[in-house]
Amino acid sequence: MKSLKLSPLKFMKRDIKKAKKNKKTLVLHRLGFFSQFRLSVILNNLSGYVTLFVGVLFAIVLLMFGMDMHPVLDHYQDIVVNNMTAKYQYILNTPESIDTTAIEQAFQTIPQEFRDSFLSLIDDQYDEMYDNYKTKTTGAEAFSLYSLKTLPESTIEEDISLYGLQNNSQYIHIKSLPKKGVYISKDVADKYNLKKGDRISLKESYKDLRYTFEIKGIYDAPGSMALYMSKSYFNEVFNCQEGYFNGYFSNRKITDLKDDYIASTITQDDLTKVSRQLNVSMGEMFYLVEGFAIVMFIMLIYLLTKMIIENNKVSISMVKILGYTSKEIQKMYVHATTIVILISTLLSFGITTWILSYAFKIVFEEYAGWLPFYVEGSVYIKMFIMTVISYLFVMMIQMRKIKKIPMDEALKNVE
Repeated sequence: MKSLKLSPLKFMKRDIKKAKKNKKTLVLHRLGFFSQFRLSVILNNLSGYVTLFVGVLFAIVLLMFGMDMHPVLDHYQDIVVNNMTAKYQYILNTPESIDTTAIEQAFQTIPQEFRDSFLSLIDDQYDEMYDNYKTKTTGAEAFSLYSLKTLPESTIEEDISLYGLQNNSQYIHIKSLPKKGVYISKDVADKYNLKKGDRISLKESYKDLRYTFEIKGIYDAPGSMALYMSKSYFNEVFNCQEGYFNGYFSNRKITDLKDDYIASTITQDDLTKVSRQLNVSMGEMFYLVEGFAIVMFIMLIYLLTKMIIENNKVSISMVKILGYTSKEIQKMYVHATTIVILISTLLSFGITTWILSYAFKIVFEEYAGWLPFYVEGSVYIKMFIMTVISYLFVMMIQMRKIKKIPMDEALKNVE
């Protein structure tokens, strides 16, 4: 709007910018002529190159997202499979734990001489009740399992599994389980920004009852949203009888339990189901984003380099009058843009990695589970090659335009 207030004569003379007063010339005696010239081209077109950097960054963000999603899902599958707790994880349809509160109340009403017999009877009934759920499978290890939900004020409500483990478990490799407190899985720590010494609060699904646990350590169990505690602490927190269990870890298939005793079996197939579904349902979309990013990168580079060349049309015309060849003009103008593109691309790799890792964290806060961000080294190489090829394609077009700039362009300049 400000420019449109100028007179038609000023537009004819291309005198639409106010001359900057006291403009100092940067002199770099230690650099060669072409290096000085390239630097002056970059400084004189700094605003255009800043815009170019922003465009490259935006294109690289889309390109990395499209190219990296398959490696992210493959990596997730690999770490889940390689770090499986056990080949089989059985959840049992065990009878309800004996209500110790009711037993204690009944115990107070029984005469002293019958109390020992009463306790012995309770123990026998409990042992008999759980005898049918015991397996003779070699290597099977019993555990206790309970499920609580995260508090809604943190993020969405999400199920968290709580495991009661025996000391020196052969499946969960925690050296020493604390008498009080819990270990949390790394996925829980990453998603909720928790560390050793913090406290985590969870609640019952259908009761107004909350639990708060002190975090004693972090256990690396990819694909698991879980807390780990000793069996004694588990029994104390959830008011379970000593010897209570409702699941097995096993590297062998358990065959000596009745089918109706087993509620569910978790295998490798179950743990990788989500990532496989994402690959199938969204795989084509990732390729579409990748293709769109390349097209957009080419368009941005083309438009921005075209703008820079047009801004320097008079200068290019002048150096042609002075007798410089096309190769020398390429060294002056095209190489300056090449340097900016290379620096912008390399800087964009680092910035994009941070942007996507942060974006992943925000996105998966709204979903159950956790998918860690990961960038495969080959993705950077592929992206760099693709951006270089795209840039060379654009530069071939722009070099033709430079060759077509007439020498009389400089003679029309009013300055």
